[in-house]
Amino acid sequence: MRGTHADGFEILKALCGRDTYSRIFLATSWWQICDAEEGTKREQELRDKIWAHVLDCPNSAHMSRLENTPTSAWNLVEDILAGVKGSGKNGQPLKVQREMVDEKKKLPKTDVGRIVNVKSEKGIHRWIEKLRQFIIF
Repeated sequence: MRGTHADGFEILKALCGRDTYSRIFLATSWWQICDAEEGTKREQELRDKIWAHVLDCPNSAHMSRLENTPTSAWNLVEDILAGVKGSGKNGQPLKVQREMVDEKKKLPKTDVGRIVNVKSEKGIHRWIEKLRQFIIF
């Protein structure tokens, strides 16, 4: 996982914090475009290399397959609702909430705010460099 997917996952981790990973539900999709063996291999790679940080911890996230069917979608919704209800973490604030309320930080000073700011600044600098290629002095 690279680029915007990795950035998004980094932002998600900073937004939630380790204490509320149990409220994260990760679903693999697009099963209809690959054979079962290849899909299982990719799913295992996601689990072991990309998502391991949130799956292999005390308050682990949830991982499931999302097939291209309404039944599969409803099963995922039911899993999410059951997980939220049974987690005992319904009132647990997200990391960004604790930082802003308890620590009185403004959003740009929170962990997620700093990550987003750095990502957007890098993106802006990349676009400025691309634009400079087209400017004639």
